[in-house]
Formats: sequence, C-alpha cells, structure tokens
Amino acid sequence: MMKAENITGAMIAFNVGNYTGGFEDEKDVEVLDAVRARMLNNLDRNIGAMDAARIPVKPELQQLIDKVTHPKLKVMLKEFQDMQASQPNSASIVLRTIICLTIKIRAQKTRPELAMAKDDELEFTPYLNKAIDEKLFDSGDIKYIKNFRDGNLRDMFDNITHKDHEKWLIKDNDELKPGIELITKLLYAIT
Repeated sequence: MMKAENITGAMIAFNVGNYTGGFEDEKDVEVLDAVRARMLNNLDRNIGAMDAARIPVKPELQQLIDKVTHPKLKVMLKEFQDMQASQPNSASIVLRTIICLTIKIRAQKTRPELAMAKDDELEFTPYLNKAIDEKLFDSGDIKYIKNFRDGNLRDMFDNITHKDHEKWLIKDNDELKPGIELITKLLYAIT
C-alpha cells in the first residue's frame, strides 16, 4: 500500500485503517458488509488511479542485470535476454556460461582463497558441485543449485553443448525456465 500511496498520492492505508477501526469485535453482518463495501470502494478507486498512472515495471531479471557490475557477466546476460526467445539453443549455451560466472563471482566475494576464485577457467559441472560443497550461497540457493544439478537440467544443458544428436535441441522456450530461475536466484547473491 505504501508503494501505491507514493504513485497515487492517496492515503490508502490510513483510509482503510479508518474504515476498519473500531469494528474489530463487530458481529453484525450488515455493519461488517457496509465496512467491507467502503474498503473495497477505496481500493477500487486506488487501483484505478494506479492503472491510470501506467508505471512501467521492468522484469525481475532485467532489474538484476541493471545491477550487475562484472563486465563479461553483464554482456552475457544482455545477450541471453536478446536471444532466449528466438534462439533458445544458443541461449542455453550462454546460460551455462552465466551460471559459471555467477558462481565464480560469488566465490571471489566470499571465498577468495578457492582455486576457482583465482583461475580464469569456467567449468560448468565442477562449479555446480563446488558451489554446493563449499556452501558458497545460502541454503535456499544451494537447494536451487542441487535441484538444477540433480534434476537432469544440468544434463540437458550439457547435452545441448556437447552432444551431436538433434534430440538434444530445445524445442520449447519453457525448457529454459529452470535455468532462468536459477540465474535469477543466484544474481541476488552477487548484486
């Protein structure tokens, strides 16, 4: 409500509080219906005002990309954004690099003594394993990485990159979603 108040200039929370104040113990359904109607009318008015303001909201991944300072990662993320809808197989290869870079940057920030934080190599499966074994991210992020690694998602991205057969091509952009969810989650840890 506070964000909506900043956009519309209305005092939404204050008005809702005034409408409900003193009715906490009310049992009369007709009175409660009248309070409910006033609250809904207030909310509807403010939703209309917000809709009229048409404040554009960037997608979550784009907001995170804007915060990334690592030059190569920023370029790879922007290129990934541009190609994911029209070139999902190429995007999946870029996604592997993005995952590696994100893990490496996190290691550089939290565990600079690790070899992976010092060298110039990017190694997909070893980095996933190292991120888990070294607990480079918080427990929720580690679960995402484990699910990605153990749920055949890593294999899919490996096979697109390293296998010759056409069965290893992405046929639907939805197949990129788990990878996008993973990088979105991990980007929060480095931005």
